[in-house]
Amino acid sequence: MKAKLKENPAHLWRLAGLNRRLSRGAERVLDFVATTGGATPQIIAFATGYSLKTLEKEYIPELQNLRLVKYFEGEKDTFKVKTNLVVPTELGMERTGKKRRKASPLQNVFHRLLIAKSVAYLWRQGAERQQIMTAGLWKNFLKYALNIEDLKGLPTPDAFYLEGGAETEWTKGDMLVCVEAETGRSWKRLQEKILKYNRLYAKYKKILVIFLIKNTKENEVKRQNFLKRFEKVQKLALFDYKLVGE
Repeated sequence: MKAKLKENPAHLWRLAGLNRRLSRGAERVLDFVATTGGATPQIIAFATGYSLKTLEKEYIPELQNLRLVKYFEGEKDTFKVKTNLVVPTELGMERTGKKRRKASPLQNVFHRLLIAKSVAYLWRQGAERQQIMTAGLWKNFLKYALNIEDLKGLPTPDAFYLEGGAETEWTKGDMLVCVEAETGRSWKRLQEKILKYNRLYAKYKKILVIFLIKNTKENEVKRQNFLKRFEKVQKLALFDYKLVGE
């Protein structure tokens, strides 16, 4: 009598992660972190509209149990440091069909959070989730969607999408909407960024740049400091822009 073959546990976990049905909330959370590469529960809550309690008690554990997301652990002075950054696993990326970023979240966690905030803002504004892209896809987008071959001196937004024909409060149709998560640390940096967008404007006229200003609601001083810096360079802008607080 032949012995019954045992299933490989790793294979079963993978099948469960790929095939098991997710709750609608968990599926939405996975879609967001797969798009951004990682985000804190607070940013996920802003993007999805779910409460922190619901995320931390229901949806994130549901995804963790299927090994689709995990809390990122870094290293500092040979010690492992736990963070509250929810990142997709390889299995999670495979399930969503999205391409994994080459850079590890550890290489630039701060910039990863800026990207996550930018995407979160677009989600809240009702942009089509499937159409929102981040910096890793920017060059290919310029080449193959906008037919721009010369990329020298052009900006790289934190998040972007092409408003394909739908009417918005700013314009109608084919508007390239870019989001820049700003810290407002330097007016020279802002000036350089605006000049880059001017070069892009020379190649594609329908551009809206949304400058997402950090901590404007909680800190009036920071808001005023940013506005003072921006005032020095805003007259240079040839494109449409909008200042928005987090």
